Amino acid sequence: IRFARILKSKGIHIITIGVGKLIDKNELTRVASSPNSTFFTASYDVLEYIKSDLVAYTCAG
Repeated sequence: IRFARILKSKGIHIITIGVGKLIDKNELTRVASSPNSTFFTASYDVLEYIKSDLVAYTCAG
Protein backbone atom coordinates (compact mmCIF):
# COMPACT_ATOMS: atom_id res chain seq x y z
CA ILE A 1 0.00 0.00 0.00
CA ARG A 2 2.95 2.30 0.64
CA PHE A 3 4.07 2.06 -2.98
CA ALA A 4 0.53 2.68 -4.18
CA ARG A 5 0.48 5.94 -2.21
CA ILE A 6 3.76 7.00 -3.81
CA LEU A 7 2.47 6.24 -7.29
CA LYS A 8 -0.81 8.06 -6.65
CA SER A 9 1.09 11.10 -5.35
CA LYS A 10 2.88 11.20 -8.72
CA GLY A 11 -0.44 11.30 -10.56
CA ILE A 12 -0.53 7.65 -11.58
CA HIS A 13 -4.05 6.21 -11.64
CA ILE A 14 -4.26 2.70 -10.18
CA ILE A 15 -7.01 0.25 -11.08
CA THR A 16 -7.34 -2.96 -9.08
CA ILE A 17 -9.09 -6.16 -10.11
CA GLY A 18 -9.90 -8.82 -7.53
CA VAL A 19 -10.55 -12.35 -8.74
CA GLY A 20 -11.97 -15.05 -6.47
CA LYS A 21 -13.79 -15.34 -3.18
CA LEU A 22 -10.83 -14.96 -0.83
CA ILE A 23 -9.67 -11.52 -1.95
CA ASP A 24 -9.20 -8.68 0.51
CA LYS A 25 -11.63 -6.09 -0.84
CA ASN A 26 -10.48 -3.51 1.70
CA GLU A 27 -6.87 -3.81 0.63
CA LEU A 28 -7.70 -3.58 -3.07
CA THR A 29 -9.81 -0.50 -2.45
CA ARG A 30 -6.97 1.15 -0.50
CA VAL A 31 -4.50 0.41 -3.29
CA ALA A 32 -6.80 1.73 -6.03
CA SER A 33 -6.94 5.42 -6.84
CA SER A 34 -10.60 5.50 -5.79
CA PRO A 35 -13.33 3.00 -4.86
CA ASN A 36 -14.62 3.35 -8.42
CA SER A 37 -11.23 2.08 -9.63
CA THR A 38 -11.76 -1.31 -8.01
CA PHE A 39 -13.39 -4.21 -9.81
CA PHE A 40 -14.30 -7.65 -8.45
CA THR A 41 -15.20 -10.91 -10.14
CA ALA A 42 -15.82 -14.43 -8.84
CA SER A 43 -13.48 -16.17 -11.28
CA TYR A 44 -11.29 -15.65 -14.31
CA ASP A 45 -14.10 -17.09 -16.44
CA VAL A 46 -16.37 -14.23 -15.37
CA LEU A 47 -13.64 -11.67 -16.07
CA GLU A 48 -14.72 -11.72 -19.71
CA TYR A 49 -18.09 -10.25 -18.68
CA ILE A 50 -16.62 -7.21 -16.92
CA LYS A 51 -14.14 -6.53 -19.72
CA SER A 52 -16.48 -3.97 -21.31
CA ASP A 53 -16.78 -2.15 -17.96
CA LEU A 54 -12.99 -2.03 -17.67
CA VAL A 55 -12.57 -0.72 -21.21
CA ALA A 56 -15.25 1.93 -20.70
CA TYR A 57 -13.69 3.00 -17.40
CA THR A 58 -10.12 3.23 -18.68
CA CYS A 59 -11.05 5.00 -21.91
CA ALA A 60 -13.46 7.50 -20.32
CA GLY A 61 -10.93 10.05 -19.31
